[in-house]
Amino acid sequence: MRYKEIEKRLKKDGWILFAQRGSHCQFVHKTKTGKVTVPKHPGDINTSVVKSIWRQAGINETKVK
Repeated sequence: MRYKEIEKRLKKDGWILFAQRGSHCQFVHKTKTGKVTVPKHPGDINTSVVKSIWRQAGINETKVK
């Protein structure tokens, strides 16, 4: 899964881009606690990293596919 796909899904769930440092972006949510850090690398992001992103965001990964 690529960065743009992850970004689109996070924004659809209400996450807002908060900060970017280097090649990593941080998203925050109005009602959910914490931040979600997403690497903005070219190509596909590792599957285990994508699963971690969904877990941090509180998104059910079966709904994403």
